[in-house]
Amino acid sequence: WAVTTDAAGHVWVTNVQWNQVEEFSASGKSSGALARQMKRFQINQGRPRESEFPDGIAVNTTTGDVWVVASGSDRLSEFSSTGKLEASFGSNGSGAAQLKEPKGLALDSSGNVWIADTANNRIQELSPSGAFVMALGWGVKDGKPELETCTKAPCQAGIAGSEPGQFKEPVAVSVDSEGHIYVTDGGEPGQAGDARI
Repeated sequence: WAVTTDAAGHVWVTNVQWNQVEEFSASGKSSGALARQMKRFQINQGRPRESEFPDGIAVNTTTGDVWVVASGSDRLSEFSSTGKLEASFGSNGSGAAQLKEPKGLALDSSGNVWIADTANNRIQELSPSGAFVMALGWGVKDGKPELETCTKAPCQAGIAGSEPGQFKEPVAVSVDSEGHIYVTDGGEPGQAGDARI
């Protein structure tokens, strides 16, 4: 399950169990409960029904487009605000723009998409059109035990660990207005850590 808001203050939620994205408006009640569901759409449009597990969501506040990353299909999808599938990117693997069980995503001020590529122990950046920009993590360029960026293929999975800037199953990513990247690691069972790059 993931949640985000759009420019109008609507709340968007991924429903992992039903492979859906749901939009809600705020109720205004003191409890803060969501009043009514506004719209719902399936994320596996035009594809065989599969367990996609939509784990991450972000809304482009300029265009209104909704971006969803699914760990079950290793796919990043872009939808219109009405739920129409606009584009889909990604496949299973550890190369440039490939994903392995991605769980989180964020959009920066330029509309670039940042993905917590969980099982690859790295963060990836894609352009608004889905083109690969870079991978970030330990050893992603040439396997050296240090923080690296890979800007052209071939890239590889990151080396998991707990050193500064090293990731171990990152599950969430955020980018602030100054371009700082914040990552939450899944880490070992029962443990969690985070890093600022």
